[in-house]
Amino acid sequence: MKTTRLIGRIKTMLRLPLDELPEKKLRKTIKCLRHKEEALEERLLQTHGKGARRRLRRKIDLLRAQRMRCVDSLRCTVALHENGQAVVHPSAGSVVFLADQAAASQHRVN
Repeated sequence: MKTTRLIGRIKTMLRLPLDELPEKKLRKTIKCLRHKEEALEERLLQTHGKGARRRLRRKIDLLRAQRMRCVDSLRCTVALHENGQAVVHPSAGSVVFLADQAAASQHRVN
């Protein structure tokens, strides 16, 4: 899967509230990002041009940052489902409360 499509998928998923995040799809996306990052690391070792190395390093850094955003969201989602406690959504900066399991309300943190 292309990098732009993966990042588009991440943006779409991270716009959702934590209690609606699809865990399985998020895990699959994290796995794809990790494999793509590893492949680019291998390619970086074989590249000799300064400009090409800089472009590859920038792309690797971007993939790593996006993957860490996904991992943080996944951890919050899992904690929310296991504990039912309020957690901070890392990408939106909002707090999700689950007073009862049926209804969720979001409040903006400033």
